[in-house]
Amino acid sequence: MIYLTVLIALGNECFFLEDHLRESIFRLFDTNIDTNHAMSKSIRMRSYYFLRLLPDRNGYLI
Repeated sequence: MIYLTVLIALGNECFFLEDHLRESIFRLFDTNIDTNHAMSKSIRMRSYYFLRLLPDRNGYLI
């Protein structure tokens, strides 16, 4: 939940990130959340869909 809270706080800044930095954030979630395997799938899916709602640098949803 800490990772999700951090990304919510960074949501406005993520709007301006380059595409490769946004993909790095996606990978960070997938690797770090897996440490708690019992909850990893539900948290990873929620974080994935949350991040996919952030627009890219051109203002388009990815």
